[in-house]
Amino acid sequence: MQSNIKFNIKAHNKIAADYAGIHGEIYNRHEQSRLHDALKEAIGLIMCGDIAKRKRVLDLGCGAGNLTDHLVSLGARVISSDVSDVFLSQIDERYGQSDVETLLLNGNDLSNIESASLDMVATYSVL
Repeated sequence: MQSNIKFNIKAHNKIAADYAGIHGEIYNRHEQSRLHDALKEAIGLIMCGDIAKRKRVLDLGCGAGNLTDHLVSLGARVISSDVSDVFLSQIDERYGQSDVETLLLNGNDLSNIESASLDMVATYSVL
């Protein structure tokens, strides 16, 4: 299992710089519009906690930050998480000291995420 995780990390670190260009099936106007609308609807359906409070959302397997970008534009406080430190560096560079946090995942579990600390978990195009 650990060797599969290490292989996955190495592969994603290698393609991180070119990820968006490689995946035209994701990064096109139609799919991005559909994705934005689905996330907007999902955030709107969150009924727990303070309805007026900005929602805290985990982008699980954030990659190059596609979901993170949509979630930020929808007003969410985002935790972008991935096993790839290269992808997380891209997110840190793009968002700096904003409301976007990054979290390096271990590839096994979510033990480094505090229980009941999120309003929603979003994932997209993650194996």
